[in-house]
Amino acid sequence: MKALVTEAQAGGADALAAVEDSISKRYTNSAASDRILYLQATYDDPNIAADPSSPEKMKAIEEYLDLPNHPNSAAVDEAREELIQIMTKQKKPDLDRLYKELTTPHGIDFNDHTAVSVLAKGKSHLPKIQAIAEKHLLEEPTLVDERMLTQSDKQGFMDFSLGFFFSPWQNALGAVYLNEGKLDKAQETLLAAQKNSPNSVGITINLGNVYDAKGSYTEAQKLFTSALSISTMAPGEHPAVTALRENYILQHPDKAGLDAYMKGIEQKDTERRRELVLKARKATPKAIPPLTLKSLDGKAFSSSEMKGKVVAINFWATWCGPCREELPEFEKVADKYRNDPNVLILSMSTNDSDTPVATIARFIKSHKYDFPVLLGGDYAKVNSITPIPMTWFISPDGKEVFRKVGYSRELVQEFSWRIEELKSSARIPTAAGASQGK
Repeated sequence: MKALVTEAQAGGADALAAVEDSISKRYTNSAASDRILYLQATYDDPNIAADPSSPEKMKAIEEYLDLPNHPNSAAVDEAREELIQIMTKQKKPDLDRLYKELTTPHGIDFNDHTAVSVLAKGKSHLPKIQAIAEKHLLEEPTLVDERMLTQSDKQGFMDFSLGFFFSPWQNALGAVYLNEGKLDKAQETLLAAQKNSPNSVGITINLGNVYDAKGSYTEAQKLFTSALSISTMAPGEHPAVTALRENYILQHPDKAGLDAYMKGIEQKDTERRRELVLKARKATPKAIPPLTLKSLDGKAFSSSEMKGKVVAINFWATWCGPCREELPEFEKVADKYRNDPNVLILSMSTNDSDTPVATIARFIKSHKYDFPVLLGGDYAKVNSITPIPMTWFISPDGKEVFRKVGYSRELVQEFSWRIEELKSSARIPTAAGASQGK
């Protein structure tokens, strides 16, 4: 059903409305018509569909859930799960309401560990969410055993399950115990979670918080420092930097020397990230597939326009939530290098070629983006450009030297490092302030 509506949507609003109208009239009060109402609430408007945490999407889902007579329980559960995930991403979530949605009779979803962690941090409904997390961890082994029946590499699947299915809920339960003051149980639970997921920023920091609560500040500091070396896609300050600041204040309530201490921490973090970013260059760079595309303004573009320049191409789509989160920062990169004759900053929409150009243009205009946009639906499909967001960093001789997949926490700084490294390798003058990402 979703595929049918999505296909009709690509044909334009009229085609979509015709399909939806036909189904709704022919199968009134059916599971199919209920599914249509859900899809209309979250997919008809590209701006709502693309942003996973927009207030508009939250309102649309709420209005759908408030409708009477839902014969499609699967659509209702899916909508409610979307609503919960949106609420967990809010800066100041309504904790009582989040708890209400979490406990509405529809069964606890695997991803609900995030909601439990948010409620734990807010010290909301602690005994009840403790029971939810404990129950889930008791039931998960049975679910994993059922999944293992279809696996050929059972030990490999079990190792994966410990990190993917168990540790997030162990982390959530550990956070509950921590905020209930049950520090020994929190430590035991989080140590088990860390064993299953040793490279988890969240688990490492929660365990450090337990040591802070116990007064073991040195042990906590060691954990926070180790967490700083683990990459995270979360925007803004690395959570380990925040934890180290709070750890220092616990040891120095007068905050004497805090600024100098944090400056040193942030400098070490910057140096570590720069080393990791530049170390990830391709061992044997290859020429990118030739480009012969149209830009959003209808002009022709080919690979010849890239010759002799350092080029960054960011691949995105209007429906991609992480892309939408990244694009404002990518705009800053484009602004930084707009007047540099040796650098070309491009973006490429990977929307399906059936997507109306007007939809892409409306998206760009509504966000006031000013970077060049290439229409690359077929190019992206033929060359398997996935997942997105993805960015290629190309040397002046047309070879892809760096590739970044996923959202970057410090995008302007990290993209600048790659660009300046390519300029340096080609002996092109480096822009002033580039090493600081300015």
